[in-house]
Amino acid sequence: MAIYAISVDDPSTSDQVVEAFLRRHEYTIPVLRGTFDYMGAAGLEEGIPTTLFIDPQGDLVFKEVGSGPHLMQEFNWRLEAMEKPAPAPATAKQQVAAKAK
Repeated sequence: MAIYAISVDDPSTSDQVVEAFLRRHEYTIPVLRGTFDYMGAAGLEEGIPTTLFIDPQGDLVFKEVGSGPHLMQEFNWRLEAMEKPAPAPATAKQQVAAKAK
């Protein structure tokens, strides 16, 4: 699992400004640089912050625009759910037994 931030500051904003923000807030995640135009083209222009969880197959599984008092709790819950391995598919024998019930 990987977590990234995307900075959509004005393109003239220096890397040093972004790095200072990260240090001030004690963030240690990698930051990708983008623009509002790019975010809009990707369909992500709704607001800041926008949080996306994308599973290993590249599917969007969670999207949250903005923040709230319980956002970190939800992040933790969703991260834990994504870390758990998916249950193995039922065998033919298990499927027959389930239908018989």
